[in-house]
Amino acid sequence: MGWMSQHETIEDARWEPPRSSTAISQTRPARQMPAGLRLDVGWLIATRLLVASLYLAAAAWPQRLTLLVLVAGVACVCLLAASPWFRLPLRLRTASAVEAMTIGLVTPFAAVQAYVASSGATMTTGGLLLALETGTAITATMIAGAALVERRSDIWSPLARSLVLWPLLVVPVSVLPSAQDGSTRSLSLALGGGFLAAALVTVVARLAPAAAARWVIAAGTLAYGAIILFNNGATSLWNRPLFASVLWMLEVGVASLLFSVTARQWCLRVLQAIWFTAFLARPRR
Repeated sequence: MGWMSQHETIEDARWEPPRSSTAISQTRPARQMPAGLRLDVGWLIATRLLVASLYLAAAAWPQRLTLLVLVAGVACVCLLAASPWFRLPLRLRTASAVEAMTIGLVTPFAAVQAYVASSGATMTTGGLLLALETGTAITATMIAGAALVERRSDIWSPLARSLVLWPLLVVPVSVLPSAQDGSTRSLSLALGGGFLAAALVTVVARLAPAAAARWVIAAGTLAYGAIILFNNGATSLWNRPLFASVLWMLEVGVASLLFSVTARQWCLRVLQAIWFTAFLARPRR
């Protein structure tokens, strides 16, 4: 039996690593990014940078009409990307729809409103009606875009939804104070600066950790507004007709409310109730 005792001695002497050391994971935890923008963040950044570059180039290049037509082409591309024909992911289609609303609807409305309410000008009855119509169109488009994004709350986090809506809510209300006059150059600079700020906020919020990204959006919005107001924006608003300034303050209030999830959910419920009452609740003949 000597060989058995020798075998047991060898088994007892065999070295095993401590279990506590093998249980510890050596991998670093992944940094959390804003949820819901992993597929379409590149599309948002590229679209906003492209539109910003076209508007800023239109301010310096004499052939402004060509560049503005290209901006309309970008809006058409976003509209096509939002259609179900190309079978793109739902998040990308929804983001493209919001970008199309921003580039193709609220941006021209804001430009017309700033042109009508030029600094030092006396608004006629027709100008007042046109400013009111464009302001109503801007507000309605912002509410519709916010309801569309909130309807897709299952595919986006609240942070991601605010980031998608940023240019739709901020760019139109930034044109009136930042455009010093109603010229094409001044309006192009104002719109180009708005889309450039939207691209920068999107990039920084995407690179920041999830805990800090919401503060990036808030800080970027406040910083952009402060830059506009301190760069003759307050003077520009003061020189505008009173009706245009009051209308602008109402638009700013609506845009600020739509950054809230509660306000967007309320708008979505109201629009759904209107849709149900107008179309689905009709008696069948």
